[in-house]
Amino acid sequence: MKNLFKLLICLVLTFITVLTVVNSNVNELASVEADSELVAITTDDGSTIKYRNTSTNIMRLSEYNYPTQNLRACWVSHFIGSVPNYTTETKWKSDFNHVLDVMESYGLNCVIFHVRTHNNALYKSELNPVATFFSKVDFDSFDPLEWAIEATHERGMEFHAWMNPYRISTNGTTTQYVSGSIPSVNPVNDSDNLLQSGNSIILNPGIQSNRDFIVDSCMEVVENYDVDAIHFDDYFYIDGVETDKNADWKREQVDLFIEDLSNNLRTYNKNNNKTVQLGIAPSGIYRNGSYSSSATYDSNGNLKSPLYSNTSGFAHYDNYLYSDTLKWINEEWIDYIMPQTYWALSHPTASFGELSKWWSWAVKNKDVNLYLSSGFYMAADGNSYWNKNINEIRDQLLNAEMYDEVGGFAFYRYNDLQGTNTVIETGMNLLKTDYFKTKIPCDVKKYYAPLYDTVEVENVKIENNTITYDACENVRGYVVYKVANNTEVDQEDINQVYYYGTDLSVELDDTSNYSYYVSSVNLANEISEPVTEVTETPVEPEQPEIDTTLPSINIYKKNVSYSSETYMMFAVNNTNFDANENNIKMLFWNSLQDSYTKGTESYEVTTSGTTTINGTTCYIYKSNGLAPKELTDNIYARAYAEVDGEIIYSDVIKYSVLEYYYEMKEAGTMGTNLANLLDGLMNYGALAQLNFNYNTSRLANATYYKVNVVNGVLQDGFTSGRYQTTETITLTPNEAPLGMKFAYWKDSNNNVISTSKTVTLGVTKAVSYEAVYEEDLGVTVLDEITIDVEQYKDIDTTLVPTTVTLSSGLITEEVEVSWDLSTYDKTKVGTQTVYGELVNSDYELEEPLTMEINVIAYTLEYDSINNEYAIIEYFGTTANETVPSTFNGIPITSIEQSAFYECTYLTSLVIPEGIESIGAYAFQYCSNLVSIELPSTLTSTGTYAYSMCSSLQNVYYNGTIENWCGISYDNLFANPMYYAQSNFYQKDNTGTWQTVTEIVIPDTVTVIKDYSFAYFRNVTSIELPSYVTTIGTESFRACRNVTSIALPSTLKSIGANAFYLCNSLKTVYNVSSLYLTTGSSNYGYIAYYASNIYSYLPE
Repeated sequence: MKNLFKLLICLVLTFITVLTVVNSNVNELASVEADSELVAITTDDGSTIKYRNTSTNIMRLSEYNYPTQNLRACWVSHFIGSVPNYTTETKWKSDFNHVLDVMESYGLNCVIFHVRTHNNALYKSELNPVATFFSKVDFDSFDPLEWAIEATHERGMEFHAWMNPYRISTNGTTTQYVSGSIPSVNPVNDSDNLLQSGNSIILNPGIQSNRDFIVDSCMEVVENYDVDAIHFDDYFYIDGVETDKNADWKREQVDLFIEDLSNNLRTYNKNNNKTVQLGIAPSGIYRNGSYSSSATYDSNGNLKSPLYSNTSGFAHYDNYLYSDTLKWINEEWIDYIMPQTYWALSHPTASFGELSKWWSWAVKNKDVNLYLSSGFYMAADGNSYWNKNINEIRDQLLNAEMYDEVGGFAFYRYNDLQGTNTVIETGMNLLKTDYFKTKIPCDVKKYYAPLYDTVEVENVKIENNTITYDACENVRGYVVYKVANNTEVDQEDINQVYYYGTDLSVELDDTSNYSYYVSSVNLANEISEPVTEVTETPVEPEQPEIDTTLPSINIYKKNVSYSSETYMMFAVNNTNFDANENNIKMLFWNSLQDSYTKGTESYEVTTSGTTTINGTTCYIYKSNGLAPKELTDNIYARAYAEVDGEIIYSDVIKYSVLEYYYEMKEAGTMGTNLANLLDGLMNYGALAQLNFNYNTSRLANATYYKVNVVNGVLQDGFTSGRYQTTETITLTPNEAPLGMKFAYWKDSNNNVISTSKTVTLGVTKAVSYEAVYEEDLGVTVLDEITIDVEQYKDIDTTLVPTTVTLSSGLITEEVEVSWDLSTYDKTKVGTQTVYGELVNSDYELEEPLTMEINVIAYTLEYDSINNEYAIIEYFGTTANETVPSTFNGIPITSIEQSAFYECTYLTSLVIPEGIESIGAYAFQYCSNLVSIELPSTLTSTGTYAYSMCSSLQNVYYNGTIENWCGISYDNLFANPMYYAQSNFYQKDNTGTWQTVTEIVIPDTVTVIKDYSFAYFRNVTSIELPSYVTTIGTESFRACRNVTSIALPSTLKSIGANAFYLCNSLKTVYNVSSLYLTTGSSNYGYIAYYASNIYSYLPE
């Protein structure tokens, strides 16, 4: 039924896309009205979402299909902070189990785990060095990866080994994220095997030995670990390398690697009865373009047209990744494609809805699984298109479900599964409680399914509400189906899926109205035919005879006569056995116990005649020595007797001591003193304080005094009472009048008794106590309390002060305080005020007690070793933003990768002192950013940090030129001057910003780093230091107004294109003949521009 439904949908979609018109060079798809099964997707404001440059609505299913097989994956990586670095075996198991717990809670069934982040290994390897994340692992005693894979499989989940094949580093070294020595066989040891662009280094994909090494590295994992897939993302070539090679040649080098690895995996699987997949998760766009008709295919089932999606964005077919993923699909070299379709449905140039359609076309007719990807982490950015639709996650799933080719979903990244953004919370809660609530196996592996038989489950038994079955070989798990009696099993009905996992025994909840079946899931994720227990006609068991002659004991309160004030009496009768009263014993205790049996200390009991209760003769028992200390006690009693070696018990009966004595009083059997005492209780309500041991002579001598309280109360809430001399009283003052505060307690003779508000006193005489008040002069709070909180996070209560310092004149005092945090709004950026109250204090504050909550639009990550924070994400909406320098007093020292990605609201940004590094892509696509202020503490900027900051004009720098020379840039787009190009400002002696037109580099600088002064177009003069030895790559690129430069005699090397586009450079001093004869493109284009070249320094 499900497949028929999807077929109908596909026919509808085909009809939609075939009806086209062309108007003004825009491919306009004919519009279609949503029918009962399909609905148009809308944003929160009700606007329908269209395909790019068309008037055609992007559609979705009206309801979820609830598949019974579907890959539901999540990327997990130490590199992005999903899991803490390994420290101990116990901690690792706890950390990884927590990851699995969280994923399972959202119904996910596949872990994509990073085992090779760079040229390293999070596993035992003879080819690659250990990753820094696993630097403390001793593989000889414990293998964390082996255990993690087993733990994953025990839950019926798949484990995909995520590897970055070529990447070595982004910091210019060959040891980034590497711990220990590098094996000699590793190609990184030979610089000829590497390609470098700025600080980014990779293994050269064009070298056969490099490709062989990576294949060997992948097979090392496959042969030593029970992984379900080798998984690559979008890292192949990097930008700016091998510019002399054409695009087709580069694509061919990557093709050769993918084909070779595919062949190796297929051979290994065939020889070892395995199904290890090769999966690729490239960037979301293959190629850009537009089209006016539906998909067509050649005779081999390959997609013939369109060979591009209706998009405009970064595409991996061309520069710089050179990945022909459509060819890999057509050749079926890969087992699944998982394009990073991260963008929102409403994204104007790369809509999820367009990409889901095109990729489904791409894999049609091929034994290649298609899984789409959710970039839900983008929702944390307040400016993202993700925030235009609170149901974005739901709508993406329902859009993907329209296509039969889509077999699952992957979420980037684990870190955001429990995100507090409303879009994320709404979507993930829907998955947890509805769409993904039932745990299911992953999608069938298309390539391997025809090659492997299903495995039927044997020896199924259902006993004691439990189904059991024998273990099967070469399976990943078992599905148990719950089917209403007289109903057939439907393996595609999610309502019949009762359990999926690896257990061989499953508890059942209703065996009367339902039948249960079990199937196995083989290594290709094919599910076998369901099997149930073969039952025989049950034989009715013999019913045991009920012995109606068993003895019993009944117990009652004795309520006929009360002859003593020192005994508590009970009436007991026994039935069905012949025994006199002495066979029955009594148990008494002061607090009820659920099971009070013989052997526990009991009071001596004696008989005291008989009485008749309910027409039955009962023996009366009295408790000798049973003396409760409080009239409010309850006494519990139980009778028992031993009959033929067996203990027979009565029920437990409760008797209130006070109730017993009131009954005595009513029966007229109570002594005078005790009767007077009970009268006093009724008059003064002080029974909870009475303490005695039932000695009547002592009661006769008891003396009571009356106590009155003014401006206060006694402990029972009354203003007066009668008390014995053996008792104590507690005084509590009333609330002080306005403008007053409690001063002290005084007695009837005006003696000051205590300055404490609450005081406990003995009773020696009749007395009156009064609470005295005095004028409250008021106090002030000395503390200024401010707490920083990340947006969407709760307040860290450990930072909230529990005391404040109060001052009144020259006197200060620490006073306990409580805060009302209910008004805190974690979605609201800025300063919020919450109010507090003093605890147990009568001080009147002159001003309200307040605490400022500074909510910042950032996600931070804490480094406990260095006691510092890093900025992970920014999701503010202000035009002018100043980055915080501290968070609750702890310094913020870095801005991490993509932290400000696509923050289009920003027009100006101030980065404070203390920030030391800016990560790759940190400000990419901040297209409206006009000015940026940088700190003197900055030392490094990652690749493409300012890429597509097309509006950037002004760079304000708080440091010196010497400081500026200390900044490392990963590539040209890491230098903000690439876009600013003209206006570089520094402060003069008065603190006023001035445009820099002359650069004088101090003699303390010996190396001019790559890209340092590129695009300083307003600079007319550059003075190099006397001792500089190195001028880096493109370090003075496009300094168009510099007319002359003198090179120091200490200079040893000039990087490529160091003076490229320095069109006005006509005179160069101290140029050796070596530079002139080596060529103009080398040594920074000196000879290319300069017409006056001298071999000496100017005077």
